[in-house]
Amino acid sequence: MFINGLFNRIDLLETSLSVRSKNQEIIASNIANAETPNYKAKELVFEDQLRQAVLGRKEDKEMIPMARTHESHLPTGAKPAFMPYMQLQHNQAVRNDGNDVELEKEIGRLMENSTMYQVSATIASKKIEGLKNAIREGR
Repeated sequence: MFINGLFNRIDLLETSLSVRSKNQEIIASNIANAETPNYKAKELVFEDQLRQAVLGRKEDKEMIPMARTHESHLPTGAKPAFMPYMQLQHNQAVRNDGNDVELEKEIGRLMENSTMYQVSATIASKKIEGLKNAIREGR
């Protein structure tokens, strides 16, 4: 059980890095198409799902947490479903050419996503380094 706990968080960090990388591509595409007529800005929706996966529960106060009451029951440590999806942003500011990319907003999103990617990468690196140190101490 202890070993599973160690690697679940690394899996979650890997998922976070992957999703943030995809998000960076989508934001960069929005910026690249800022002058393309009729282009509609897109976004990857995943923040709430990522938060739920990190916390291991939904933030809904009415949810009852699962408990394993018998050893033959399925384990509760299963990964939650994590399905990011892309959608249009539905920005209010649509220019005459039909483009709705708000360049300043996209640059802000790009910077925030980049920072969050770097934080996830740093945490993953520290976790892996900690595991390496634990393994080396056993020799």
